[in-house]
Amino acid sequence: VPPFYKGGNGGIYVEGDFTGVERSQKERTTYEERKPLIFSRALADAIKETVTKGEQVLLFVNRRGYARVLLCRECGFTLRCPHCSVSLIYHAVDASMRCHYCDHRKRPPGRCPRCDGIACGWLGYGTQQVEAAARLLAPDASIVRMDRDTTRQRRAHRQILRGMQQRRTQILIGTQMVGKGHDFPGITLVGILSADASMQIPDFRAGERTYALLTQVAGRAGRGDRPGHVIVQTYNPEHYCILAARNHDYEALYNIERPLREKRGLPPFGCLILLVVASSHEGQAQERAERLASLLVGQAVSSLAVEGPAPAPLYRLKGRYRWQILAKGPDPSTLHHWVKETIAQLSPSEQTGIEIDVDPVDLC
Repeated sequence: VPPFYKGGNGGIYVEGDFTGVERSQKERTTYEERKPLIFSRALADAIKETVTKGEQVLLFVNRRGYARVLLCRECGFTLRCPHCSVSLIYHAVDASMRCHYCDHRKRPPGRCPRCDGIACGWLGYGTQQVEAAARLLAPDASIVRMDRDTTRQRRAHRQILRGMQQRRTQILIGTQMVGKGHDFPGITLVGILSADASMQIPDFRAGERTYALLTQVAGRAGRGDRPGHVIVQTYNPEHYCILAARNHDYEALYNIERPLREKRGLPPFGCLILLVVASSHEGQAQERAERLASLLVGQAVSSLAVEGPAPAPLYRLKGRYRWQILAKGPDPSTLHHWVKETIAQLSPSEQTGIEIDVDPVDLC
């Protein structure tokens, strides 16, 4: 949105690789409402047909691991990280539950720790479960997974890409790293799973980022001599960012996003500083955040504004509780001076634990 706003009406100026927009004549995109399965019938049939023809498939899911949540269906208990306010994610490779923030690990329990029930099951899926489903669907195909877990070793990333270039890999499954500018002429089918996931992030840029992600990943299909086909699985096929990506219409997205941001003074109509107050004591984090917000309001002139304090979307991280404040202003110099002078009024002990993010890339 900011690049388009600054570019005026003379053209569409967007950051990043949006090859899918430029190659729209070679691509056919199908958007399907998600059913409670990993692959819809249309996507499953397309995968088998593409592999049979000797062409390559890219399956994108921006979640690593096997399952997102271990849920007890008797009492509703979910296994969560003791240090972060997130659920532990199951990794089938080593049969462990992991926190993707602090790397806390433990074995999944045989019974529910709360009610001692045995009706526990997995909810959600990541790259590992998609890989397992793909192997059942196409047992003779060469399948490779590309995510942070499979690229930890030196040169593993290059080996995976080389396998795609040499067409030794028929199905590539991966997270966001598979869509960043790679040119694989053999890919004629792209399947985007759980396209809604990025829209659920509590950030005003969620819609724009979903559009960017969809068009970027879709652009991997049809880059060779054969036309490409993109199938997007979504629970919200009528959402404006999904429709904009389907129609390759960034201007439609901009026309919806612009008034929403302008009303709240968000970029590109204002500047932001995100202040995160963290403490190992829950009450202390809230108390310091409320004091800082009160000082900011007291020092603010009419053009400056404060949102918060409020618990951060990731409320507890590595044992520290987090509250956040969003400071907004029309120009960076006034905003920076206001925040700097206000924080200077705090004692050294109160300043400890305050994280300052100027022009934050994300708010969570």
